[in-house]
Amino acid sequence: MKPRFSQPGFSKKGHLYIGRSRQRLKSLCLFSILGAVVFVAKMAMAGLPNIEPVSLSVILLAQVFGWPALAAVYVYIACEWLVWGIGLWSFSYLYVWLILFAITRAFDWLHSALFWALVGAGFGFCFGALCALWLLVLQGWSAAFVWWQNGVFFDLLHGAGNFVVIFLLYKPLYTLLMRLKTAYGIGVHPIQ
Repeated sequence: MKPRFSQPGFSKKGHLYIGRSRQRLKSLCLFSILGAVVFVAKMAMAGLPNIEPVSLSVILLAQVFGWPALAAVYVYIACEWLVWGIGLWSFSYLYVWLILFAITRAFDWLHSALFWALVGAGFGFCFGALCALWLLVLQGWSAAFVWWQNGVFFDLLHGAGNFVVIFLLYKPLYTLLMRLKTAYGIGVHPIQ
């Protein structure tokens, strides 16, 4: 049997290398907490008609932490499923938030509250149509159109709500998340 210090993961003095695994654990914990916070924030705003902080949160997570923060988005989705169950709408969450995340990553160098408010508004206006994509594939145009048509009013509220929420909260929350990123040493480099 080899001495303990010659095994992978240990130094010559027998100390466990924890740098990389500690960083991964910190990231996992932080993204789990942030995903749960997004869910709690959405629940806190549930009394408002289709006005929620999720779009803003997805944009900020994608900008500040990059692709690893997609884990927080899927923690949020898991919380939704645990509380509300899995229904027809559930499966669309798997790709709808990914679309917004990818759009944000494509333009992550832009830090204008107005730009992201417009992106959030457009995303909110298109939310029902994006959610109907799976129906388009499974049941055709008529089913997808009816699904989208039934929620157009809520999409309008969603887009307007996204614009206001993102325009007002983007800058302060971006600053807060950058401080959190620096404090926890998460990610390779801050976004300039």
